[in-house]
Amino acid sequence: MKIYINKELDKIREYVADVLQENLTKPFLEIEDLIDIKSADECIIIQKDFNKNFIDKNSGLLIFDKDIAKYHDLISDNNIIMAGIRHFKAKDHDLLKKIKYYSMKEISFEGIEETCNAIMSACRAFKSMNVIINSDVLDPAFNMNDNIPGGLSTRELIYLLQRIKLIKNLNVVQIITEDEMLGAKLAIELS
Repeated sequence: MKIYINKELDKIREYVADVLQENLTKPFLEIEDLIDIKSADECIIIQKDFNKNFIDKNSGLLIFDKDIAKYHDLISDNNIIMAGIRHFKAKDHDLLKKIKYYSMKEISFEGIEETCNAIMSACRAFKSMNVIINSDVLDPAFNMNDNIPGGLSTRELIYLLQRIKLIKNLNVVQIITEDEMLGAKLAIELS
């Protein structure tokens, strides 16, 4: 697996390299600069902004985010699963009918383990799976860039990622964050 890191996120590179040196169970992980790659197989991409160039239209797409606003142009068919949604606008309701989604309300009622089982079952239906993790899915207590309460805890997100990385059809993971330590931690958990 390769980790591509936006050049602006230097602390991630240092942290990941330090942790991998201490953890001999992951010696073959490569860390490279993110330089205009269009697609890559079995990689983790860490950047500050969403880049839809990495999304394969023929793959399933699992998105962890607080809302659907950034993904309106991606939703064309039923290949999208969203988790952690907690912020709806009136124009989003028609789009939500086209996709499978797990709101924070549903996650809190069903529990993280049951929700994770449902997400994994849905992901297995696709030939290959891409994942987008936006740090906005986290509650403001765990993410200083967001102010809408009621999101996932860091521990809940890590639990979901630890389970989802076991899916055999996992292809590209895109982590969108400005918190370098969070990005590095999520990359380590996925590798």
